[in-house]
Amino acid sequence: MSNEQDNRSFRFMPSKKWFANENRPEPFIDGSTIPEAYLKACARLGSKYISDADAILGELDYAKSRVVTLLIADSVKNIKAERIGIFMPSLAATDHLLVGCIMAKKVPVPLNWTLGRKSLEHVLKSAELTTILTSKKVWSRMDNVPKDLFEDKLLFLEDILKAGATPWGKLKAFVKSLLPVSTILSLYNQKDTKEDDVALILFTSGSENLPKGVPLTHKNLLINSGDAAEALLANSQDSIFSILPPFHSYGLTTSVVLPMVAGVRTVHYPNPLDYKNLAQMLEDWKMSILPATPTFLKGILKAARPEQLQYVLKVVAGGERTPQEVFEGYEKVAPQAILREGYGVTECAPVISVGDYRVPRTVGVGKPFRHVKAAIVSLETGEKLPPMQEGIICVSGPSIFHGYLDKSLKSPFLEFDGRTWYNTGDIGYLTEEGVIVISGRLKRFVKIGGEMISLPALEQILEAKWPSNAMGPSLALQYFEGDGKPFIVMLTTQDIDRTEVNNALKEGGFSNLARISQVLKVEKIPLQGTGKTDFRALKEMAEEILKNA
Repeated sequence: MSNEQDNRSFRFMPSKKWFANENRPEPFIDGSTIPEAYLKACARLGSKYISDADAILGELDYAKSRVVTLLIADSVKNIKAERIGIFMPSLAATDHLLVGCIMAKKVPVPLNWTLGRKSLEHVLKSAELTTILTSKKVWSRMDNVPKDLFEDKLLFLEDILKAGATPWGKLKAFVKSLLPVSTILSLYNQKDTKEDDVALILFTSGSENLPKGVPLTHKNLLINSGDAAEALLANSQDSIFSILPPFHSYGLTTSVVLPMVAGVRTVHYPNPLDYKNLAQMLEDWKMSILPATPTFLKGILKAARPEQLQYVLKVVAGGERTPQEVFEGYEKVAPQAILREGYGVTECAPVISVGDYRVPRTVGVGKPFRHVKAAIVSLETGEKLPPMQEGIICVSGPSIFHGYLDKSLKSPFLEFDGRTWYNTGDIGYLTEEGVIVISGRLKRFVKIGGEMISLPALEQILEAKWPSNAMGPSLALQYFEGDGKPFIVMLTTQDIDRTEVNNALKEGGFSNLARISQVLKVEKIPLQGTGKTDFRALKEMAEEILKNA
């Protein structure tokens, strides 16, 4: 999990069966709902092949996986709540809990335990959550969570399973697991479940505003998982190293839904900050696919010896901009591994594009997925723009959500070209070849003297001169409206002179309008649990310093 003080290892060693993949079926998604696709994957792979593994449950083949999921479904079906909050890190049990809840006609809501009290209160209220499922072991390790918010809502997985996993309960789940897929679906009233029904609800990260509830349908998640498997060139011999928590949309799709419904082996490790053991697990289990945020990828890279990364073939970075040093680091330490940057947002289930693994790396974050269309719209006129012109990135397709949980929020959709488009809020352009190039978030642009200035672009120049370290980023920028005139401040953990900062920006090619008005020394740049800068907390920090200056 994300507690930096927790150094307990979740390392464990593979059995011979983990490597027994001869004649393993190729990854394939067959079904219009998550329960149907999952059960069909289990039927294809059976007891011969491993599904997923972690330090608690060990290795589960697809026959055992199906029994565990049905046992969980039987155990949670009598919970009165329609929506169930899930407080769990990346574990095999989490995968089965999520699919089991869906099988039992419940809507799981993975919760981000790294959020502050205000955001968590907002999430509980927005999703109308009265029941939270977690594990006693997990809950005991969440030292930074405001536990009083959840105490009257908690149900522990151990207690639920103890009540349901009686000898008779286990026997029933086992017998049902042997039945044809269509019969199992009928037993769990899944025959009337439609592809456009809500499968689960995620909340946005809340890095800029309060988190927004994003209902995702079976179709959203299955289409995106299929596109992701295709883009990753996933094959029968691949294995995914799952370290991202399921509340992170990128982690949910690439490390939970995709492997569960397509039939790709997965090993889970719940603490993405335990870099030394992550590196060793990559070697022990001969992991081939590593999805993670650049922050975690950088930590693994610094902790790993070259031989520990020798089996990694495909690295996919997402969730934030990938620094050049991360690309260069993997090229040097793990030359056989191809690192590509992806782009996505929670509302798109979440991946929109990823760099092509078949060709040398180029500018941008790849072409849109097969089922996604992308267009650029002018900031000023709202008109669709041709290639190489910068504007708002809009996307359309079956993996895009249908609207926020809170219907009072402003609609994020636009209508043009006879389609409905989701406004991502990101600024960028399309190359002549159709590759998406991102300039930054619209909310992280500031207009000074008639010029649109990208704070991420400024940060990129400054980070090259004052790079991050093992403790996190060394700087971040925030802007304010002062007497109607915007100004930019830099928060930094280092002793840096403002003149030196502005000289660096000038040398980087920026005009005199792109100047830092103040440099504020801070102990630490605030981060979210995924390693992304928490800009809402950053702004509050800067406001407090400026107020007391």
